[in-house]
Amino acid sequence: MAGELTITAADVRPVKIIEQVTAPASVDLDAGAWVKLDAAGKIAKADGAAAANSRRAGILITSAKANMPATFVRKGKVYLGAALDAVNLAAPIYASDTAGLIATAAGAGNVLAGIVEPVHADPTSPIKVLAIDN
Repeated sequence: MAGELTITAADVRPVKIIEQVTAPASVDLDAGAWVKLDAAGKIAKADGAAAANSRRAGILITSAKANMPATFVRKGKVYLGAALDAVNLAAPIYASDTAGLIATAAGAGNVLAGIVEPVHADPTSPIKVLAIDN
């Protein structure tokens, strides 16, 4: 799918957590993946092919092996390293049709993952974060 973001797991950091979910991973997962809870109550990759595939989804902030604990942010702000550098502030980010990925272009289900917002660690050059509200 066009516009998919490349996220380096080691760069993913929570900036503000309003709601998070911790559960076992269904498969090996890397921080930065777009995920949700599956029917078994485990964290699994979500996609934007249909709205139901991303219901109550978020960004994984801890990498995990299958059946080990992982955490994702459902509501809050997450730093994704250089992945958002070329994206404009206030731009929407969507769930990709490819499971586990987010993109600058909407997938078939038009699922909004979040909005790019600034965080001012330094008054002259804000960093870009993904604001999520699922």
